Amino acid sequence: MKKFITMSALGLVLLSGAGFTTAASAAASREGVQRGDETRLIARARTRGVAMHAKGDYRERGSRRRLNVEVRLGTPGDVFDVAVNGAVIGQVTINALGLGKIEMNTNDGANPPFVASGDVLTVGPVSGLFIAR
Repeated sequence: MKKFITMSALGLVLLSGAGFTTAASAAASREGVQRGDETRLIARARTRGVAMHAKGDYRERGSRRRLNVEVRLGTPGDVFDVAVNGAVIGQVTINALGLGKIEMNTNDGANPPFVASGDVLTVGPVSGLFIAR
């Protein structure tokens, strides 16, 4: 009987510890995926009825930040504002293949915006939320 009670108590301790781990994991995913000291967020920008779509990839490690935005299926020659939370950070021009790209990296002297989970990426007529990946 004493052995059963000890095993039950150990089981409760392990279960309650798992709950703390789950809560910690959930909190980390709201802020972005943490790999070491790197945060990574992805946004997929789409709008119903519009073929064009965009993908944003944000990474932050220490004081270094990088934001890449790629557009596909755009109309060649079109120019679109790229915005995070409504603040325009640059423009992308669609090439002859229907593709466009903007890259911002602090290592190259650029100043990409700070991005958090839930922030909105907008490229012309399409938009999407940054989420942890």
